[in-house]
Amino acid sequence: MRTPLWPAAAAVAGLIATLVVSVPGPVAAAPAAGPLTETATALGRARTPTTSTKTFTAGADAWTGVRKVTGEDSHDEADLVLDDLAVDDLGTGGGGELLVARSAMSVKAVDSQETAGENGSAGNVLDGSGATIWHTQWYAATAPMPHDLSADGVDRGPAAASGRFADSALQQDVAFSPRAARYVRLKATSEVNGNPWTSMAELNVGYLP
Repeated sequence: MRTPLWPAAAAVAGLIATLVVSVPGPVAAAPAAGPLTETATALGRARTPTTSTKTFTAGADAWTGVRKVTGEDSHDEADLVLDDLAVDDLGTGGGGELLVARSAMSVKAVDSQETAGENGSAGNVLDGSGATIWHTQWYAATAPMPHDLSADGVDRGPAAASGRFADSALQQDVAFSPRAARYVRLKATSEVNGNPWTSMAELNVGYLP
């Protein structure tokens, strides 16, 4: 689960599509000419209106588009229906939102983490890899809900935002009203199937400059 606050998002229904980001190649004379280097990320198939979110790194002259890649006569034939496409600049120099550098964040307080049955250390949420996760204890014993992780373990009052994440492996986003803050605390109070576990791949924090 990655949680940047302001991602690039596309609401897509009934398709297998590719999010394409292209930047001029090393021999391109101008953004509109010369060979292009294309980076593609597949969006998931959806049979109901679905919001798909992808975060990517692009150059100064990059462009973004959505392209249907399944053939009309293929087994996976699907229609491309695009309701809305939003692109937010998460980096410096673009006038958009910024992400707090992972090197500036730390996890020093966590109520439970699995380190015997798997590498489920809480520190994995800041390692920049979606392949590693924080997972609460399950091997020798199971810790009960709720579960939380933070920089200091201190309860600082009412939550800035609360709600229910979708049952999805895609990036999940939480937005809240701007405020001056130094610490972020994430608390999980339930699991989609009623189990006592919590897991998360990455935690990102965005802010307005």
